[in-house]
Amino acid sequence: MVGPTAIAAVASPARQGLALSLWSTFFGLTYAVLFAVAPPLVAVAGPSALFLAHATGCWSWRRFCSC
Repeated sequence: MVGPTAIAAVASPARQGLALSLWSTFFGLTYAVLFAVAPPLVAVAGPSALFLAHATGCWSWRRFCSC
């Protein structure tokens, strides 16, 4: 994965620990939210709704948060 390597390259040496700590929380937080949201969403709207939600989130991130 390029994420940690890119973060370490971009962050100053004094901030690398903080930057990588924030990166590491991403996976745990994402899985916790997915565990809470996915089962009810799939039960109500089917598996395609989960994929659509993911695609919408990716599009939103790219559209509104890109440099």
